[in-house]
Amino acid sequence: MKKGAGCWEWQAARRPTGHGIFVGPDRKVISAARFALELHLGQVIPSGMETCHRCDNPPCVNPRHLYFGTRQNNVDDAWARGLMPVGSDRSSAKLTEDQVVLLRQAYALGAETKGLASEFGIAVPTLRHIVLGLKWKHAGGPITRRRPKRARKAA
Repeated sequence: MKKGAGCWEWQAARRPTGHGIFVGPDRKVISAARFALELHLGQVIPSGMETCHRCDNPPCVNPRHLYFGTRQNNVDDAWARGLMPVGSDRSSAKLTEDQVVLLRQAYALGAETKGLASEFGIAVPTLRHIVLGLKWKHAGGPITRRRPKRARKAA
C-alpha cells in the first residue's frame, strides 16, 4: 500500500517516531492506531500483539491500513519493504561501505587481523564477520576465508 494513499493522519499528540498517542478512558497512554483498530473491531488486542501499518505511515489511524501482528511480524514486514536501515544508514554503524571494501581488500591481501581491527576501530570478531561476508553483505569487496598462521613446533 502506498504511503499516504487514503491515510487518516492523527492530528493530536505524537511520539518522536510519528506514531499518534491517545489517553484512554482509564488514563493510560496508548497508541492512537491501536485505539482506532480496537474501536473498529470492537475488541481489545490480544496480549503479545501490536498494531502494524500496511501503509508505512506512522501517524495513520485508518483501520483499513492497520492489522494486529506480533513484534516479529512487524519487523519481518519492515525488512520485506526495505524500511530497516542497513550498513552506514544505521545509527550505530562504525564503518561506511567504502571502508568495508577497503578492509576486505586489505584482509584478502594478507594484512594482520588485529592490526586491521585496530585501524578501523572495530573488534576482531566483528572484522571476522565482515571479511567472511556474515555482516555488511551488501557492501561488496572480496569475501575471504583465511586460516590463521600457526607456528611450527621445533623438532
